[in-house]
Amino acid sequence: MSFSIKESKFGNETRVKLLLQDSVPVYWPCLYVIKKMRVRSPNTQQRFLSDLVVFLTWLKLESIELEARLQKRPQSHYLSESELARFTSQVHWKKETIDKLFSGVRLHHAAYQQVGASQAESRMITAKNYLSFLYEALGHPDDRLDQIARMVKRVDLSIKESRPSWKRRPMEPKGLTLEQEDVLLNKLHPGSKDNPWPKSEKIRVRNYLIIMLLFNLGIRRSEMLGIKLADIDFRKNRVQIIHRPNDPDDPRVSEPLVKTNERSLPVREELMAVINKYINMRRGFRRAKTHPYLILAHGKSGGAPLSIKSVDAVFNIAKKAFPVLKGITPHTLRHHDVHQTIKVVSEQTKDLPIEDRMQQEKRILNYKYGWSDTSKMPSLYGQKQYQEQAEKALEARNDKLFSNSSSRDKEDVR
Repeated sequence: MSFSIKESKFGNETRVKLLLQDSVPVYWPCLYVIKKMRVRSPNTQQRFLSDLVVFLTWLKLESIELEARLQKRPQSHYLSESELARFTSQVHWKKETIDKLFSGVRLHHAAYQQVGASQAESRMITAKNYLSFLYEALGHPDDRLDQIARMVKRVDLSIKESRPSWKRRPMEPKGLTLEQEDVLLNKLHPGSKDNPWPKSEKIRVRNYLIIMLLFNLGIRRSEMLGIKLADIDFRKNRVQIIHRPNDPDDPRVSEPLVKTNERSLPVREELMAVINKYINMRRGFRRAKTHPYLILAHGKSGGAPLSIKSVDAVFNIAKKAFPVLKGITPHTLRHHDVHQTIKVVSEQTKDLPIEDRMQQEKRILNYKYGWSDTSKMPSLYGQKQYQEQAEKALEARNDKLFSNSSSRDKEDVR
C-alpha cells in the first residue's frame, strides 16, 4: 500500500489536493477535501491529507475496514472505545515507525520514534474531523449523531491529556543585527564586488529586489511572488497585496498564496528604482509575456514566475557566501520590519496615554501586515522590541535602586 498526494486542477482552475493509493484516487478522503476543504489553501489540504495518511495506515495495520463496518445494516459498527484509545496512544509514532510495523518488522522499544506534541494533536484533530464526516455519510441514521458526539468527546479528551502541563516557552525574538543588515543591503547590492552572483547582472538585480521587497515592506514570500505588474502604482509609489486564490494566471505547481488581508503599501524611491530597473530587464524574457507576475525565474525556466523554493535558494546561497547570515530566512525580514515599525510608532506616540498608544500601535501593525483586528500576531512578532523595552525599564529601575542605595550608604558613613 503506497499513498501519495497530488495536486489537480478542475475546469474552473480550482486547485485541489487529492490522496492517491497506488496512483488511484482514494474515494472518501478525496470527497472530504472537495466538499469540506475546497476553499482552503492547497498547503492546508496537504497537511490534512498527510495527517490522514497516518490514520489510514493505522486502520490497515489494525485490519479495520472502516467503510464496510459503517455500511453494515441493520446496525453500523463504529470504532469502539478501545480502538479509539489505541489510535490516540499510537498517534505519536513517526510515519516511518508505522510503516515498519505495517510491513511486519518487529521493533525494539528504543526504535519507536515519536513526533512532537503539536503534530500528534494535529493528527488526532484530522482523524476526528474525518471520522465525523464518515459517520454522518455512512452511519445508520438512528444513532450516527450520538456516535459522532461520543467519538468527538473521546478524542478531545485524548488531545487534552496529551498536552503538556507546563506552559510553552515564549517565542525567541527574531530580527537582524546591524552586521546582518549591512550584508543584506550593501554586500548583496548588484554593484558590490562581494555579490555572490557575479556572472549575471539580471540575477543580481532580481535577488536584490527580493531582499528589498521583503526588507522594506515586511511582506511574506508568497505575497511578494504574487505581485503582478498591475499591482504597482508607479505614479503614487505604492504596491498592492491582493488575495487571489486559484489564480488562472498562475502556472506554478505550488501557487504562492496570500494568507493575510489585502492592503496597499507605500514604496520608497530607492526600492521603486530597483523595481523599474528589473522591469526593464524583464522585457528581455519572451516567456515573461505569457503571465503578469513581477519576479521571474532565470536559467532553464527563464521568464516563468519564480517559485517559493527558488526564493529560499537565494537565501541559502547568500548564507553560504556570508556565514554571518546563518539562521536568516525570508520570514526573518518580516520580523525585523515589525520591530522597526514598532520603534517608529512608539516614538511617535510617546506622549499619548498608554491605552491610546497600544491601540494606535495595534491598528498600524494590523493594517501594514494584513492581520485581523483580533489577531495575536502583533504581540508575537513584536517580541524583540518588547524585550528591548523591558531591558531598558529594568536597567533604569536598577540604576535608580543602586543610586538610592549608594546615597543611604554615604549617609550611614557620616
